[in-house]
Amino acid sequence: MSEESKATQITKRLEDLRDKLKKLDGFDYIIIPLIYLEEFVKRSISAAYDAYIKWDHKRFNDSLPKE
Repeated sequence: MSEESKATQITKRLEDLRDKLKKLDGFDYIIIPLIYLEEFVKRSISAAYDAYIKWDHKRFNDSLPKE
């Protein structure tokens, strides 16, 4: 693929993105970031909880007497 065709594809993608952004209204500008925020918070809390559970299991297993 030549450099010119890559540049053409990038330009076309940018134009498509601009067209999509022009079609959005104020409601979309509020709702879409909230959806991403919700997903970020959900994944962050889930990762922290999973890390705590792994740490707690390891701590418990390490406290058992060795045979």
